[in-house]
Amino acid sequence: MNRTPSLAIVAAILVALPGTLLSQVRSDFEIVRSFEIESGAIVTAIEAATTTIEIVDVESRIVELDSAYREYRAMIDRALYPDGFAGRLVKLRGQLAYAKDKITIIETQYVRITELETQVRKLSQQVENLAGENARMLGEMRLLKGSEAFDSLNAVIIKLRQGLRQRDDLIFALVDSLFLQYDKDVAVMSDREKRSVAARLERRNVFSGIQQSIKDNVQFLDATELTGNDIVKLGDEHAAFVSKWRGLGKKLADVYAGTASKRAAELATIDTMISRWKSKLGGLYWRTLNNVFVKAAIPVRPFSNGQEFYTILTAYLDEEIRKARDEKDGQRYFRYEAFADSLWHPHIVPDWIPSMVKTGGLTQQHVDTIQEKVDEWEAIVSPPLTAVYIVIGIVMLVVVLYLYRRYMRTREKVET
Repeated sequence: MNRTPSLAIVAAILVALPGTLLSQVRSDFEIVRSFEIESGAIVTAIEAATTTIEIVDVESRIVELDSAYREYRAMIDRALYPDGFAGRLVKLRGQLAYAKDKITIIETQYVRITELETQVRKLSQQVENLAGENARMLGEMRLLKGSEAFDSLNAVIIKLRQGLRQRDDLIFALVDSLFLQYDKDVAVMSDREKRSVAARLERRNVFSGIQQSIKDNVQFLDATELTGNDIVKLGDEHAAFVSKWRGLGKKLADVYAGTASKRAAELATIDTMISRWKSKLGGLYWRTLNNVFVKAAIPVRPFSNGQEFYTILTAYLDEEIRKARDEKDGQRYFRYEAFADSLWHPHIVPDWIPSMVKTGGLTQQHVDTIQEKVDEWEAIVSPPLTAVYIVIGIVMLVVVLYLYRRYMRTREKVET
């Protein structure tokens, strides 16, 4: 009776095994093929190299080839026998040394360019690592957002903000280091030099890196709840990104000017993405502040700028002050407490007012006027000091009488 299930399992394994093996063989084949393609491209680059920059660029590509495929060394040794992995690298370095001897290289220039290229290589790896880390943290933040793990969520948000800002800085530093190797303005570069720059930008994934950086910053805005002060700081970071992009974008436009490359069109795409990022920041500020009032159950009309905020909030306060004067029910103090003690003083004043004043949404005179109305409302709903003193006195008298009676009862029991 057990034979049928066993045969079924064996049959399933036999059916699945060829596909699994084929997938593995295909993967191994693709790795070896990729190694051969890149090493062949390096040979072509060596044969075409006529400048110090091109020599240094090829050296860097050989270093990266070694690093990227070293873990597959045994597989490549079997596939490319007798040269194998090490033999192919030795040949490439020998061809490069021969090409290097054929051109005139100024040693100081070579050293400087080599240092810059090493920096480019390191920055490129750091950008790649941060991209993976930031993507992981974005996913982690979305999971934590619906939980009660506030401390963990805040820690991830802080770390992710730092990671996004660091990657933005790194990718611009990478491109700066690349352009510095040419020691001239892009506008006066030869067509050959521009093609060289374009090829190196492709290898470093500069365009996709910049676009991914913008996307991650926008996703961060969508996935987090921020204060006004936080949003303004993010606005400052956006402005810094824009400033750097303006300088880089002009260089890239010069590199691709007059070419049919799709990258020329992508420059406009990046400009559009940056504009949407800015628009998202502007909308987020007022949308988030409106939600703060909604969550606190404070019935104010929606606002979308500083003047509307001032007008709507002062109208709300004027109405509450009128109600407080006309109505003598017990709810009037609780309404004040819900606004002033639970929202205005602990959240709006420290988290939002400074950013509104800084960006020009409110003037200090506006803030003072609002605060005066809050104080007026408090004065109306709060009991006068005389009444407070009377209440305190009555409470103290009751406590004293209670303690005295308790003392007398205890004394009578002892005497009897």
